[in-house]
Amino acid sequence: MNRSTKQINWSKISSIALIMIILLITIDFIIGAYQTHILSARQEAQAQLEKKAWFYVRADLDKVVYTADGRYQITLWIENLFPEYDIFLMLPQVRVFIQVGSQWREVSATEATADPRLKQGTVINLKEKVTVDWIVKPQDLPVDYFELLEGYMHIQIHNNLFISTEAEPTEYIIERNDYYYIHLKPIDTDDHQLRQLHNFPGEVPVFIPMPPH
Repeated sequence: MNRSTKQINWSKISSIALIMIILLITIDFIIGAYQTHILSARQEAQAQLEKKAWFYVRADLDKVVYTADGRYQITLWIENLFPEYDIFLMLPQVRVFIQVGSQWREVSATEATADPRLKQGTVINLKEKVTVDWIVKPQDLPVDYFELLEGYMHIQIHNNLFISTEAEPTEYIIERNDYYYIHLKPIDTDDHQLRQLHNFPGEVPVFIPMPPH
């Protein structure tokens, strides 16, 4: 009985296998390079946002004054030092704390910004210096406050900012927390007594800024 036999072409199979291996390695390399590129781009975008959030955006306490109806009005300012760059800012919720003993106690603060475009939670493209106002009522302050400077209350003001380079960010956003410390003069204080106590040369200051601590 005659049987026809087929000779296996091992050389051809080896060539095909080698091509498949090279193809798989190439695909894996391309995917890895793409993933590395995406990761690098994300890290660069995050680094640029952090730079803008911490070095382009400036914010500070502007003033504290007594209102006509006998309350404290706290004004903060926020500015983009490089307005040619788009920086989107969610206008902050401002929180106020007073030192009682060794603890910080939060007191009620009410938004009082007159411009409706600058209300808390509104997102703006920060192109110019803006100010926001908050009100604290004297009756909401404890009477047993700690006097780091005699005759003054020790106050911490917390400014919570959310910053992005996009109006509606899906990924890149920075939360920045600024803290301002002041000595605040109670409204019913005897100015003459304070002037003598601290040798103030002129008008007794309503507030005295302090360095961060």
